[in-house]
Amino acid sequence: MSMDLVKPDLSILLYLPNLIGYVRLVCVVAAFWLLTLGHNGCFVIFYAVSIILDGIDGWVARKLQQCSQFGAWLDVVIDNTSRALLWAHIHPMGTLVSALEWTVFVCNHQLGENWRTHLSSDVYGSLSSISLGESTFSVHSNLIGTKRSGKKSPVGSTANSVLRKQADICQPPQLVQWILKNDFRSPGGVWAVAGLHVLPLWLAGLKYKVFQTSLYFLPDLVPFWGLCVLVLGRLLCAYAELWCLWHHIVLLTTHAVHPR
Repeated sequence: MSMDLVKPDLSILLYLPNLIGYVRLVCVVAAFWLLTLGHNGCFVIFYAVSIILDGIDGWVARKLQQCSQFGAWLDVVIDNTSRALLWAHIHPMGTLVSALEWTVFVCNHQLGENWRTHLSSDVYGSLSSISLGESTFSVHSNLIGTKRSGKKSPVGSTANSVLRKQADICQPPQLVQWILKNDFRSPGGVWAVAGLHVLPLWLAGLKYKVFQTSLYFLPDLVPFWGLCVLVLGRLLCAYAELWCLWHHIVLLTTHAVHPR
């Protein structure tokens, strides 16, 4: 049985929001290159431009109806790269935070563009519909075959039981559901995202004494209390990240049930 291959639409690479993404990446690289040369002011300018463009590209994509899976992927790659460079400049051990972010990105990206829905809703549904190799696909095929035939198969029944047990193990905790609710548009989601994106910037500001120079007009307690709020937000985000990692491990260790 032959299968027609779908040719990639490379014109997506030249969508305007994706072109903006390339400019963002150039700005990020230029910002950190200038930082290594001691041009802190230029670093702030280029990094700020990258942040502004991050808000513009999504709006442009929706306005021009140029939303794409590649664009969403590119946006996260640039965000992760920016934060990775920040963490590396803050402290050598900051690379561990970046490693966690990249690992979770790979795990969630394997679920497809609707990964938030998979993780925040019925995990049993995602377990029974996602193929992570031949073993999981075999379980899914057995379940489908049982449904189509209308007969109760011991294999399908056992496979169903396996999936339900796995679903029970990685059912999203209430805290994770609170974070992912409405696509992060919830108090928990906003707090976690703020910790994810703003904390490394805040720490860089403390390291390079931005609050004592450029932001000298702020009250003295702002740096400390801002740090406390952002650290708690980043811990909230880390909790969700670690659960996503565990969810992926459960999927990888879900074995097929073969008839004897």
